[in-house]
Amino acid sequence: MEHAHLEPVIIEDLVKIGEDRGRIDQYARWFARSIGRPLNDRERETLRGRFDVLGIDRIDEVYFNSTGDALAAWLSDPSAC
Repeated sequence: MEHAHLEPVIIEDLVKIGEDRGRIDQYARWFARSIGRPLNDRERETLRGRFDVLGIDRIDEVYFNSTGDALAAWLSDPSAC
């Protein structure tokens, strides 16, 4: 599609959504493992929103440079980024 200078078709959008969801689910498992418990719905939504706003590089930075307690605090504070 790109080579023909055409707009992406719906299936390409759906594939991207699926990839993003899979990536977010993987990060949710990593965060849960570090925190020591499953994420609650609000924490999962916070992670999803931050993923969209901050991007993968910033999420990586937070995850790899934080303790489980710090990750839990980061997810529970909606103003923290």
